[in-house]
Amino acid sequence: MKKQIMLTGLLVFSILSTIVAQHDHSSSMKKDMDMDEHMEKVKKYDVNSEFQVQLKAVLDSNQKLVDAFLNDDNERIKSAITELSAHLAKVDMSILARESHYKWMEYLNEMKPEVKQIILANDIGYQRIHLAKLNETLYKSLKSFGTGGNEIYYNYCPKANMVGANWLTTSNEIQNPYMGQKMPNCGSNKEVLN
Repeated sequence: MKKQIMLTGLLVFSILSTIVAQHDHSSSMKKDMDMDEHMEKVKKYDVNSEFQVQLKAVLDSNQKLVDAFLNDDNERIKSAITELSAHLAKVDMSILARESHYKWMEYLNEMKPEVKQIILANDIGYQRIHLAKLNETLYKSLKSFGTGGNEIYYNYCPKANMVGANWLTTSNEIQNPYMGQKMPNCGSNKEVLN
């Protein structure tokens, strides 16, 4: 009788383990498919190189921010986000044509609150949530307006912020700003922009 109960228990455990594994795999595949679909929907605009240079300054500040998060360095995070905010304010949207001008305003209005939250927050976990949102919109901006020929890596970590998150970097090496020094190499490259 005990053997029968144990065998039944093992069988149930085995079936449940298989169901959970299949669910996790299908959820992971769905998330990757959703992300790939998201990448396709960004409209590209023809803009002059002056605007791309200004956007590159924002990206360079973002790289400093990503590096600061990678090193779990609160002081550098505050410095880098302040610099990024200043570069965002200097972007001259008046040099854009009408439709691209409105699209940049939309992106800018999405990035500003994230920047503000990173500046105001003292909790690095909370800041990382806003870093993810900031990088998502910055990614769409770079896809829309171009990179001026610079190679930029769009990386993804399924463990970041407990739901998965992306980040931009100018390095082809995985250096995860969400996991910091605990798991700095967790993640993979999803796209190269140039």
